[in-house]
Order: sequence, then structure tokens, then C-alpha cells
Amino acid sequence: MWEMIGIIAIFILGLLLFIKPKLTWKIKHLFDVKNVEPTYGYLIFSRCLVIFGIIVGIVLFIVYIVK
Repeated sequence: MWEMIGIIAIFILGLLLFIKPKLTWKIKHLFDVKNVEPTYGYLIFSRCLVIFGIIVGIVLFIVYIVK
């Protein structure tokens, strides 16, 4: 039961990071910097990392269902 909730949470967070990387950057650096935007390289790296996370989430979901 908890595994399924964790898998779904990881998938949803991955989608949020993929769709709105600037928003997640602003949340992460809320109290660190003012009026600064993330670099293009950060956004690309973030999306690549999210794609990897989504793939891992799908694999975990399939393993959980087959088990």
C-alpha cells in the first residue's frame, strides 16, 4: 500500500518538475536570492533528471504490479 503511494508521489513530483522547472527552482531558492532566474543549463539538466525519474517511477510501478 505505502509503496504504491510513494510511487504515485514520485511520478507526480516528476511531472511537476518537468512541466514547471522555473517554479520549482523559485521554491527551492525562495530565501537564497532575489530577482534571479535559473540558467538555461539548469533547466535542461533538471528536465533530463526528471525524465530519468519518471522512467524509474514507471519501472517501479510495473515491478510493484507484477509482484
